[in-house]
Formats: sequence, C-alpha cells, structure tokens
Amino acid sequence: MYLPAAHAWSDLESVIACCRAHPFATVVSIGADGPEAQHLPLLIDRSDDRLVVHGHVAIGNPLWQAERGLAIFHGPHAYVSAAWYDERNTVPTWNYLAVHVAGPLTVITDPAAVRQLFGRLAASTSDPGNDAWQAQLDEATFARLAQQIRWFRIEGVELIAKAKLSANHSAQRRQRVIEHLAASDDPQARSIGAAMARTLAGEQPWPAP
Repeated sequence: MYLPAAHAWSDLESVIACCRAHPFATVVSIGADGPEAQHLPLLIDRSDDRLVVHGHVAIGNPLWQAERGLAIFHGPHAYVSAAWYDERNTVPTWNYLAVHVAGPLTVITDPAAVRQLFGRLAASTSDPGNDAWQAQLDEATFARLAQQIRWFRIEGVELIAKAKLSANHSAQRRQRVIEHLAASDDPQARSIGAAMARTLAGEQPWPAP
C-alpha cells in the first residue's frame, strides 16, 4: 500500500482498536492460479509489537493451504469535495483508514484452541441477547461442524496502517472538511470527520480503549 509520510499511522493500540471495530476483512493469498481474495470476520490480537489475526474458512477453501496471507481491514471512508475547501484550483479526494497485516499463515489443529477461537469469535460478533445458540449446540454437532472448517493464524510480520485524513492540507482546509463531514447523513462520513478532528487536535485517528 502506497504510504506517504503524511498519512503514516504508527500507534499500535489505535490501529488495533480500529481493526476490532471493523473486523470483516479481505484476506489475500497466492494460489495456483494467482492471487485469491476471501472475505472473513477476523479476531485481532497483539503479540509484543505485532498484530496477529485469526480466522476460519470452509475446508474446500484453498486459503488455509497458503504459506502467507495478507489481511486488509477496511476502516471508514468518505468522499471529500473540492468545493468544501472554499478555494479555487483545488480537486476532490477520498479519505479513509486502512490497515494491512501480512505474514506467515499457519493452520490451527489443536481442538481446545479451535473451541476457544470459535467462542471468542461468537462473543465478538453476537449481540448478548442473541447468543443462546451456543449453549444449545451439543458437542457432537460442534465436532461435526468443526471438521468442515480450518482455522488459521496470520503472524503480522508486516504492518502498514494508513490514515488518509487530509494531513497534507492546511488546518483551515481540514476544519472546513470536518464541518461538512460532521453534518453528513452518512455515518462513515461522520466517522472520518471525527478521525480528522482528532488528528487536527494532535490525537490518534481512532480512539484506543
């Protein structure tokens, strides 16, 4: 991912918080016929100064057989109109938050680890009032279902986090854009406006817990 210095995003806790808020990612691998992309909900963890992601696919999906994987987390994004700058000879752009996590991909076969990962994913994606199905799932059914999937882990030896938030523009321009985005009916636009406001105040693009 092209990363000008003005858009670099290095605070790991802020990056992790954004990924966890947008866990449905694109996972890219190289297969026999070239690049392949899968779309999956992922678990995001920190291991020292690295991100580690876990996910699962159907046994027929070739992803789990890949040696390496690239997980792409798509944060909020929004169109920025040149008219908002209130200046002549300007052009529009698109602001966004995005995170790439790449590294070796390994398959997880330990039954206890698989069971734990299933529980974590369900807890992170289900509403508290809609998770009774877990208690109703007997062990035989779970074991049969687990045989049809493969859990994997991507060790994030490469991390690129990009916060394209008009940091290369003047504070006055950025403030005008923030005001327009904040007034939008689009929640993604408002989210980008809030991220811009945080960076304009010297804070991280995404709030860490």
